[in-house]
Amino acid sequence: DVALFPGIPPVMRQGDKINLEITAKNGTNVGKEIQLILRANETTLPEQKIKLEAGAASAVSIPYVVPENGEAMVFEAKAF
Repeated sequence: DVALFPGIPPVMRQGDKINLEITAKNGTNVGKEIQLILRANETTLPEQKIKLEAGAASAVSIPYVVPENGEAMVFEAKAF
């Protein structure tokens, strides 16, 4: 199984340029190639592909600009 650990800044302001960081950990005894998909509100960010050896972890950083609309931010990450 693959576990995902978010590294999202706890405080953001409208217009801030941030890096959304996701750490993926391969909890199996077999190497895997996984696809990470991250959504911020209704925006799907570019898909990331990473290779993880058995038991290894790797972080992916995705640049993002916080929207000016003032809505609450909802982040969703998936690994396939």
